Amino acid sequence: MRSLGNAQEPRGAGAWPQLSARIRGVFTTRSRGQRALQGGLACLCLAALLVAAVPAGVLAQDFSEATFEFIPGGIRINNITVAGQPDHYWADFAFVLPAGRFEFTGNFGIYYGAFSPQTEACRVCHGPNHEFAVATVHLPPQLDAVLFPGVNVEITNVGGASGSDGTFQVGDRPAVTYTVKNNAGQAVPVTSLSSLNLLMSGPASNYQRVLAVENTVRQGSTQNADGSWTYTFTNAIPATYLAPLNDSTALGPENGELTGEALLPGTYSIGMYGGAQQTIKGEVVREAGNAVVDVLFGGATELQPRRVIAQENCNRCHNDLQLHGGLRKSVRLCVLCHAAGAEDRINTDPAKQTPGRTIEFKSMIHKIHYGAELHEKPLQIIGFGDSVHDFSNVEFPYMPGGVRNCEVCHAGNEWKENPSRKACGACHDDVNFASGENHPGGPQANDSACATCHPPDTGGLAAIAAVHLPPQKNPALFAGVNVELLAVGGGSGAEGVFQVGDRPTVTFTIKDNSGADIAPASLRALRGMFSGPTGNYQRVIAEHQFDLATVVSGADGALTYAFPAIPATYLPPNNDSLAFGPRAGERTGQPLEPGTYTVAFYAQVNIGDTGEREADPVTQDVRFGTPGPLVARAAVNTDNCNRCHGDLALHGRLRKTTNVCVMCHTGGAEDRINADPEKATPGETTDFRRMIHRIHYGAEVNDPPIIIGFGDSVHDFSKVEFPWMPGGVRNCTACHGASLAYTEPSRRACTSCHDSTSVAAHVETMTADQ
Repeated sequence: MRSLGNAQEPRGAGAWPQLSARIRGVFTTRSRGQRALQGGLACLCLAALLVAAVPAGVLAQDFSEATFEFIPGGIRINNITVAGQPDHYWADFAFVLPAGRFEFTGNFGIYYGAFSPQTEACRVCHGPNHEFAVATVHLPPQLDAVLFPGVNVEITNVGGASGSDGTFQVGDRPAVTYTVKNNAGQAVPVTSLSSLNLLMSGPASNYQRVLAVENTVRQGSTQNADGSWTYTFTNAIPATYLAPLNDSTALGPENGELTGEALLPGTYSIGMYGGAQQTIKGEVVREAGNAVVDVLFGGATELQPRRVIAQENCNRCHNDLQLHGGLRKSVRLCVLCHAAGAEDRINTDPAKQTPGRTIEFKSMIHKIHYGAELHEKPLQIIGFGDSVHDFSNVEFPYMPGGVRNCEVCHAGNEWKENPSRKACGACHDDVNFASGENHPGGPQANDSACATCHPPDTGGLAAIAAVHLPPQKNPALFAGVNVELLAVGGGSGAEGVFQVGDRPTVTFTIKDNSGADIAPASLRALRGMFSGPTGNYQRVIAEHQFDLATVVSGADGALTYAFPAIPATYLPPNNDSLAFGPRAGERTGQPLEPGTYTVAFYAQVNIGDTGEREADPVTQDVRFGTPGPLVARAAVNTDNCNRCHGDLALHGRLRKTTNVCVMCHTGGAEDRINADPEKATPGETTDFRRMIHRIHYGAEVNDPPIIIGFGDSVHDFSKVEFPWMPGGVRNCTACHGASLAYTEPSRRACTSCHDSTSVAAHVETMTADQ
C-alpha cells in the first residue's frame, strides 16, 4: 500500500524531504490492551520484517537500530538512517493499521503526516513486476514463449498415389512430406518432439477409419535436403474400412458405420499430430501441432472437404481448443477418429463404464453443448487418462437462444441443408426415429425424407433455420430497439460538473431498426440510474422507472428526462444486510467523493406475444464534485464477454453491457432476499468483481455460488468450468482483454476464486479498511 499523499511539513523550522524507504512488513492491530505487547514484539522483529528498497540517488538505508511504537492515533518508527538527501522520496507500506498519524525519526530529523492506508497491501507482493505478480502466476506454461517456443506442423505434400489420374488406390502407402517449426519459423528437429503420429480416414461425407494411427513417425522419417521430412505409412490402404474406435455391437450400420465394407471413392483425409512436453511443478504440460490434408481416392475427381465446423468458431469460447492431453487441437483432426460408430472407451473400472456411448463427432459435440437440457442423464464420457467427464450440467452460453444459434459453431450451410437423424437426434434425444415417438413425421428408417419437412430456411413443416431462430433475431417478430444518448446536462458546478442536489438530465432518441421513432408509452420499461465513482461503484440514484409524464418531446424525435436529485451520501447496496460492510467496498451513508460517475438508462420492448423481450442500454460518464478528466472503468470489455455469450443480457434481457452491470452490482451488494426457504442465499455476494469470478470458477471454488435470478429462478453455478484453453480461468486476459486492471490485485477480486481458509487468514492479516 502506498500512502504519503497527506503528508504535511514536519514540526519545527523548514520542510524535511520525504522518507527514502520502502517499508515492508506485517502487523495487525487488535484491542488496546494488546497493542503494547505487539509493539514490543515488533521492535524485536524489525530486522526480519522491514526490507529496504533503495531508490535512485539513495546510497544506503539502515533499519538495524529502528524501533517501532504506538503513538496516539498512529505509529512511530525511530532511528532510521538514510544516506543521501534527494529532493523527494516515497514510502510503500504493508502494515495493517487504521487511518491515523505516523512519525519517522532518524538522521533526517522528524517527518510526520496523516497515515491513510489503501484498502490492501496486496500490491507489495502481487503487483506488476513482482515475483508473485498476478499476471505472472496466472500465465499458463504453454503461453510462456520461453518455456514453449511453439510447435507448428504442416503437411506440404502427399505422394505414393498409383492411380492414373493421381488418385490413391487400395494397396498404396501414402508418403507424407511435412515440416515442423517453432513460432519464429525456425525448424524444429523431429527427434526433439515427444510424439508424432499419422492416420487416414474417409470419405469426408461420412468418415470411417482407413489407416489406424501410426506412432513411429519420429523414428521412421527421413530428412530432405530442404529441411522437410518424409514418412511413408507402414501399412497400405486396405480394401475395406476398419472398425471404429472401441467398437461393439451397441452401434452399427444404422449409425452410419461401414466396418468391413469396400472403400468408396471420394475425398479422404490424412491427419498428423504431435508435440513436445515438459513437467512443470509436477504437472505434465504439452504444446502440440496438428495438420490435416485432403486427398482423392478411388477415381474421385474433385476434392469435397468436410467443412461443417469452423475452427475459429470453436475458439471463440475455447481460444485454443485442445484435448487428449493437449495433443489434439483441430476439429478437422477430431473427426478422423470420432467417426461413424465410434464408442466411448471400454474400462474395467465399474465406476468408469459408459456402454454404448457414441463419440461420433456430430452426436458427441451436440450432446456435450446441450448437456443440461438432454433427457438422457448422466452424460458422461471417459477422457484423457481415464478421467470421467460429466457434461450433464453444461448450458450453451450463447445469448439469446443458446444452442438454437446453430451458426455459432457451424460453417457454411451444411448444418441446415443436410438434416440427419444422428445430428438432430443428438439434441432432440426424446425423439425415437425408429418408432416415431415424439416425431410428428412418424418413423424414419433413414435420412432420405428429412429435408422434405425440414428445408433449410423456409417452407416445409419446420424449416431448420426458422425453428432455431430466437425471436430477438426474427425480423418478422422484432423490429428492433435502439437508444441513442445525445446529451447529459444539469450539472451546476464549474465546467458543468455535477453537485449534490443537481438533477442529471438526459436527451435521447429511441428508434427501431428502420429508423422510426418508438414512443415511450409503448415501451415495456424505460429505466435509469446514477452510480459512482468508477473506481469503486456505489449506488447514488437507484434504478427507477422513468416518469413518462415528465418526458419532454423535442425536435426530430429527441426526448428529454430529468433524473431525481443527486443525494449527499451513498445509498446502501442492493439487498443490504450486516453480512458485508466496508471491507467489501461498501460506502453506505458516506459523503459522495469527487470523481467520475456514470449515468445509465435503457429502453425495453416486448416481442409480440412470445413472452420474450429485448432492451438497449446506454451509459455516459460525467464528473461529480470537482472538474477533472473522466476516468472510465474499463476492467472488462463487453466485447470480450460476447465472444462466448453472443449478446450478454440478464434479468429478463433487461440489462446489457458490463458498464451497466457494475452500477448495481456494487461493493457489499447481496443476493435478493426470498421468503421461500428453498430460495434463500443469505450472505451471497453479488458484487460484480466477486460474483463474476466465482460464477466462471464455480466448479473449483470451495463455496460455489448459488444465485437467485430473474423471476426468482435459482441458478447453481457449482458445475461451471471456464472453457478457455489452456489454463481455464488462469487466462485473465480472456475477459479483461487489453485492460491491465486485473494486474492490480485486490482482496475483493482475488478471494472470489482463492477462497480457502488459509487465503482468508492471509488476507485478514495483510489488508485493512480505508
